[in-house]
Amino acid sequence: MKIEPTLAQTCGKRGDAWGDRSCGVTKNYLRALYSQKRVKETIVAHEHARKRKYDIVVLMRPDVLFTRQLDLKYFEETADGLFGRPRAHRTFSPDWATFYGFNDRFLMGARDGVMHAMARLDYAVTYCDKFKVNLHAEKFMRWVVQNYSKWANLDMKNEDGTAYRFENQLVHSFYFRRLRANAGLVAQQYLTKGEARLPIDTIGTCSKAHVAEEVEGWTPIVDSTNVDSTIVDSADSSSVTDAFEGAVWNTAEKRWDRIGA
Repeated sequence: MKIEPTLAQTCGKRGDAWGDRSCGVTKNYLRALYSQKRVKETIVAHEHARKRKYDIVVLMRPDVLFTRQLDLKYFEETADGLFGRPRAHRTFSPDWATFYGFNDRFLMGARDGVMHAMARLDYAVTYCDKFKVNLHAEKFMRWVVQNYSKWANLDMKNEDGTAYRFENQLVHSFYFRRLRANAGLVAQQYLTKGEARLPIDTIGTCSKAHVAEEVEGWTPIVDSTNVDSTIVDSADSSSVTDAFEGAVWNTAEKRWDRIGA
């Protein structure tokens, strides 16, 4: 699917939300939305092949770096909602850098709500035409999530016939920073009026030294079948280079070591 028709119907008619007269920023944004939609389709195809669905999905933009571990309680709260009675489908997003909408850099929680957000490219033209506005990332995210919430809670049912209950919770304690292509971390998060102070850590660049310092106290994800290996979604189970840019877990000393140190 090409994004040019969507670009013409959004930025072409309403202008660029970031002030780019060439519509270049909107074009890049639509490319990102197209990538998210393709990921969603890949997940669905995998579920179909495996004949089972995921319960929890995490959506995170590639230009962010977590400076603290993601609190597992949000996975637990999601699971509690899905398996509780009455069932609740919960999603969680940051309550900061929302630009009068929802932060579009991170969303996690129950599968259906997150997967709907991943397909929001399909609703871009409808949003712009309905409100006669340009395609603003955070405001658009808020509309997609809230519109899904209303639709799901009114019209959808769980498999057991009970009423569907979807809710999005805004959370302050998501510690991540925007990451530039030159490995610099964005210092300013551009808070809107009334937003709370950011949960920000004073890490300036994504160098090997900084990353090693920041993750020194982290608990690694250990494969329970092999306590000597560390697996962090990497093909190499003995290192976490892909995840932490040149830091490896020292099992004997129980610390992160920089490669080459």
